[in-house]
Parts: sequence; C-alpha cells; structure tokens
Amino acid sequence: MKKERGSGKTSLQPSDLGRFIGCIGIAAAVLLAGVALLFWIGGRYQQEWANARPAGITDRAWQERKALCEEAKMAPAECGTSTPREIEVAAALQREKARQELCAEEASYDAMEQAKKAVSGSLKAPSTAKWSNVRATQSGCDWRVTGNVDAQNAFGGMMRSSFEVSLRRASRQTWVPLSVSVQ
Repeated sequence: MKKERGSGKTSLQPSDLGRFIGCIGIAAAVLLAGVALLFWIGGRYQQEWANARPAGITDRAWQERKALCEEAKMAPAECGTSTPREIEVAAALQREKARQELCAEEASYDAMEQAKKAVSGSLKAPSTAKWSNVRATQSGCDWRVTGNVDAQNAFGGMMRSSFEVSLRRASRQTWVPLSVSVQ
C-alpha cells in the first residue's frame, strides 16, 4: 500500500494484489490439506472396522454390533474378538457411567425451573405467579423442590400456596415429574 502525501488516503499497488492472492492461495492449500487428512483418517477408521468384522456375520448383525461397540467405546479389534455378551456388558457400563456423571452434576437451578413449570400447570393464573423460598435437594438423579407461590385464584385474589415437586433428571434436557403437590 502506498500513502499519498498530504491527502491521508492510501492506494493499492499491483504488488499488494499479488501478495493478497498469494495469501488466499496459501489459505486454500492449508484448507485442502486439512480436508484430505480428514478423508484419510475417515477411510482408515472404516478400514479398521472392516478388518475387525468376524467371518460369517450378516451386514445387519455387524452394524448392530458395531453400534453397540461404539457405545461401549471399544476399539474395532476388541469389538471383533469380544462376545456379544461382553459387548452388551461394556455398553451397559458406559451407560451407567454416563448416568452417574449426569446425576453428579449440579443442576439445582434447572430442577427449580422444571418444578415451577410443573406447579404452574395447576394454577388458575400462572402468569401472576410470584415464587419464594424455593429450594432444591438432590439424591442421585432425583430432586425434591419445595417453596411457596403467590398467584391469583379464580376470583382474582392473590393466594399463597406451598408446593413440593419430585423430579427425576433423565438427561441434560429431560426432567420427569414424579409428583406435584400444591397446598
């Protein structure tokens, strides 16, 4: 780039354009190399699974077994030499490990919000709800949420109710209400 005297303007020179095109070329080459590497890794991964397939197994049975092995986080070679029962046990252990990790996570805010949704369903005017003394306690994946809610009743007057909600956390986004009590 060249700056013109006194004008405060800069102008592009032909050499600047050449440098710019060169930079684009380098970026494209790096991107292409990355894509090629991904295809190579993907092909190698597929070949490992193809080599691990036991003789005499149908395509459908192999796909089911492979999916279970991936859930169990087994290497292809280990999958090919393991019995179906061993694979099922390994997958069940991985599911239990994931469940324990999920249940160990702090989720009191989510539990309270889910309890409020459950209680709102039994209110005459849920949009008027004011929540107080809301507390959540955890036991594994089960949560107990208690508190008070002030909301309009059928006659338009504000009424305070106590509530208790039992919830189970089934996944990060899924909560199952076990019981809802509003008094």
